[in-house]
Amino acid sequence: MGTGIVANAAVTLPRSFPGQRTFATVVWLGAALLLAPAGRWPSPAACAAGTRG
Repeated sequence: MGTGIVANAAVTLPRSFPGQRTFATVVWLGAALLLAPAGRWPSPAACAAGTRG
């Protein structure tokens, strides 16, 4: 979540710096790639039951 905040803040700054939008895009993409596997984790109930469903 913090990386998304950094990316959004970089895009909405009142001044623009060279590479600012690229930096914000890279930070946002990095956060998306790190969070992508989270959707495939087993649920806590499945872990408690000893299954991976």
